Amino acid sequence: MLWWGIGVAVGGGIGVAGYVVTKRARQTRAYLTSNRFPEFVRRDVDSDTIGIPVFTYHSVATPHTPDSVTPQAFEHHLQYLKRNGYHTLTADELHAHLVFGERVPPKSVVLTFDDGRATLWTIAYPLLKKYEMRAVCFLVPGAMTAEGVRPHIGDAPEQIDDLANADVGDAPVITWAETRLMHESGIIDFQSHTRDHALIYCGPEIVDFANPHSDYGYGGYALPLRRCHGEDVRDIPALGTPIYRSMPRMGAARRYYDDERLRQACVAHVAENGGAQFFERGNWRDTLSAFVKRYRHEHGDDGRYESPDEQRAAIHDSLVSSKQMIEEHLPGHIVRHLCYPWHRYSIMAASLAIESGYVSTFVDINHHKLEPTWNAPYAVQHAIPVNTVGDDPYLITRIDSRDDLILSLPGEGRLTMNQRIRARMLRVPQRIKRLYANARSV
Repeated sequence: MLWWGIGVAVGGGIGVAGYVVTKRARQTRAYLTSNRFPEFVRRDVDSDTIGIPVFTYHSVATPHTPDSVTPQAFEHHLQYLKRNGYHTLTADELHAHLVFGERVPPKSVVLTFDDGRATLWTIAYPLLKKYEMRAVCFLVPGAMTAEGVRPHIGDAPEQIDDLANADVGDAPVITWAETRLMHESGIIDFQSHTRDHALIYCGPEIVDFANPHSDYGYGGYALPLRRCHGEDVRDIPALGTPIYRSMPRMGAARRYYDDERLRQACVAHVAENGGAQFFERGNWRDTLSAFVKRYRHEHGDDGRYESPDEQRAAIHDSLVSSKQMIEEHLPGHIVRHLCYPWHRYSIMAASLAIESGYVSTFVDINHHKLEPTWNAPYAVQHAIPVNTVGDDPYLITRIDSRDDLILSLPGEGRLTMNQRIRARMLRVPQRIKRLYANARSV
């Protein structure tokens, strides 16, 4: 009877495992064959049919760093490009090709880095130099406060483990001194990611309170701006600070200025009731929510929305000051290209970008582009992000590099879709092993 029970359990485990594998394969195929991905991911195509693919990176770092690819994976990308004769373009070269039809080398691509994270200097830059490739970096100049020049793997390869963790250190973005060195090399083309990469509160709905387990994202970028005594701040908020629903500054939502008195009252309530220990109670959120409700009933709420004029002025200031700050630190360099933070923007932001002197904007990642035809004026005519002559330079779309899609570009050793599906299947065995372990424990 015991052996029969084990057999049934193991057999059941194998059956479930087979179901998991089959389901994962089907999901992967459906995902990769959607219009979220360009044609060269699905099948082998001629290199002269793919337009100018634009690939997006954030960090070249250890796997636990947000939005990262490993140094090994990034070097593999560069090796593939080099081996197959690909050329990398600057933002100006891409713009001239799209708008004026200026010729670019065959097999041209664009590599972009968002935020100006520290591993751009410590890891990516020396690798780009090694393989004679160039990249575009969209800087957040308002976040660049550190000074000095750190070592990179080009002159300290033995420190790669530490250098690959630079994005999560005390200085998570590049310094101006490092920026100048990369700019002067001609390897990195620095453009704008707005001044602050800001989120803003967009309504009076409280979604959480600052607590010891709050996650504020890479470099605190997930922290919305707060108004304190007439100044915008984005430091770590005091425990108990109300966190309101938020949206990107470049989006359509008008900013909501929360009631500073209510904020201070919540912080004081937490401090008076144990500080960090307050959050060890199982019902602390309910307790704070009840406190807010009682406060609003007794004192009202002085929160307000910005006016349309205030919204316009704030967006314009972020766009213009970002250009000015970068150009001030890189004499002779002209910033003409913008990437919207959080990949979100509005009609107002788009018009102000043009007014501010930007000649192109990089928008969403893995997003559809529309190409009207006489019989289908709103049809999606080509998979994203294929950027070709005549495309709108204010709608440049990009490909997320974390899926190694760069390895499916036409060329020797191209990664096929079937290989991708099999690679994803290799991630399933951990779940299968757990099923087998459970079966064996019967």
